[in-house]
Amino acid sequence: DFYIKNVVCVGAEKGIFMRGVPEMNIQNINLEDITIKSKKGVELIEATNVNIKNLHLITEQTDPIIFVENSKQINISGLKLDGDIKELVNISGERTTDISLSGENIKSLKEKSNFVFGAKPSALKIK
Repeated sequence: DFYIKNVVCVGAEKGIFMRGVPEMNIQNINLEDITIKSKKGVELIEATNVNIKNLHLITEQTDPIIFVENSKQINISGLKLDGDIKELVNISGERTTDISLSGENIKSLKEKSNFVFGAKPSALKIK
């Protein structure tokens, strides 16, 4: 289990990047009170049980802000985004399930979600 709290990052290529492999997902990651200014937002590949609370993202590229591939039990709450959002989230892979997003004005961005490579819209919950 990893717990990381109170982080400010400016100038990264990718704000948050986690990549496991199909036979061994990266898992049990907890991030809280994170502010990131980066070129790209969040990328989670082959991840399980990732909890991100109070994430403020300022990104140059907003297509998508969040990319999730073959991951499950992903919870991003207290999400705050700046700027014109072209695509909120890209969900990829038939093994992707139980993705939850909540935060400021997130519900209004639900239609800016994309599902590819077998991912189902039921995998995503926006609160």
